[in-house]
Amino acid sequence: MRMMEGQGFVKDENNVYQVPENRHLKMTVPRDLLPVCPNDGKKMIPNLRTDDTFVEDEGWNRASNAYFDFLRRHERLS
Repeated sequence: MRMMEGQGFVKDENNVYQVPENRHLKMTVPRDLLPVCPNDGKKMIPNLRTDDTFVEDEGWNRASNAYFDFLRRHERLS
């Protein structure tokens, strides 16, 4: 939530973040809100397919299959 606010998003009356009326967003996360490893203090990175450390387990495969099934079922609706 603090990252969203730090980028300039604002909460509406339903507590949903929206682009502000002036449409001005920073689109950067304040440095002090970036996650760091609790063990060594190094910056953490998302689980991206950039090297051999990408986690692609059974749960990931289920979610991937469900997503592609959703796309297949809804491809003609747009």
